[in-house]
Amino acid sequence: MVNKVSEKPLKKTKEGQTMLDVSLGNIRINQTGASGGGLSEAEKELNPNGYYITGKTNNYNVIVARGVKTELTFDSVEIESNATTQSCVVVSHADVTITLKGINKWGCNFGSSSGYSGGAALAKNGMDGSLILQCEYACQEGHQCDDDCGTLIAKGNVVHAGAIGSTMTNVQQLSEAGFCNFRIRGGNLEVSGGTHVAGIGAACNTQAHNASAYTKNIYISGGNIKATGTDSGPGIGG
Repeated sequence: MVNKVSEKPLKKTKEGQTMLDVSLGNIRINQTGASGGGLSEAEKELNPNGYYITGKTNNYNVIVARGVKTELTFDSVEIESNATTQSCVVVSHADVTITLKGINKWGCNFGSSSGYSGGAALAKNGMDGSLILQCEYACQEGHQCDDDCGTLIAKGNVVHAGAIGSTMTNVQQLSEAGFCNFRIRGGNLEVSGGTHVAGIGAACNTQAHNASAYTKNIYISGGNIKATGTDSGPGIGG
């Protein structure tokens, strides 16, 4: 697949975040910085202020590489995954803080009732790394989220497609199985997995394949969360 790129110079927000547009191509963030998403050339170092992501796509996705520590702001981003991209946003084995602005809609359309295939709207595989979801006001003491806060609607639209959690595709690999160290500090979340998958949690049959891989360390300290269970899939759990 050849990604379209913009010839515009690299832009930054007033907070110094690099601006990226997922409608212009796959966004990849690794130890040497970001590539894709409209950048005319890849960064040579990771932006310590993080990345500000916009755009709508059903062809591209966002992946943060193993070992990266970064902050991402998603502003009204809409992503639909397919058999090629599999998951909309992937943060496995990384330490990522996601700040929500506007209404973000991520839908996973990759999954099957036969075999081991399935992605997630927001995928975090493995019993390492950490993920924080929050609104832009989460650090304000006493803040309570309302309709003005950032929203994430994350859904698995087919069997074995997850919303927020580990993926069915990786359920048999010990190093990639399980879902842990997830914190919600603010924002409005509406999540539901496909059949057999949790809205927030590990993929189907995770612990059956790997006894030490499961759903662990989910913390909620703010926000409004609506997590809907499905057939054999809890709203939040394993």
